[in-house]
Amino acid sequence: ASTADVYKFDLKGGSTLEQSINSSRENGTTSITQTLTVMLKKQDAATHNQVKLLAYGRPHIIVEYEDGSAAVVGLYRGAELTGGTASLGANLQDANNYNLPFEAEELDFANFLDGAVKGDPFAGLTNSPSVTTG
Repeated sequence: ASTADVYKFDLKGGSTLEQSINSSRENGTTSITQTLTVMLKKQDAATHNQVKLLAYGRPHIIVEYEDGSAAVVGLYRGAELTGGTASLGANLQDANNYNLPFEAEELDFANFLDGAVKGDPFAGLTNSPSVTTG
């Protein structure tokens, strides 16, 4: 019934997803901190604009694992870009990239998408969104 803008970034090395359990015995509560660090290679004007939009919003981020399974970071509350850098080195071998840390606070681990297959995390959905490659 609703539409969403979906952007795809191919990541290689340097990107991680860590999920930490936070429990309070005194309060009887538990939450999961989902921390996704994304390294995007090569700066350009289009990616600058997309990073800016990510910083202003609270995106739901789909992470595709090497085995083809996929999970959603920030499913209910969204993820927040908590900082980051855009690096451009002086030498030919120096980095030209973005390093973007996202954090989401949820009640559960990142939820897996049913039916996801390698290359298509939306394969199990009845209405797959259109994807813009970044």
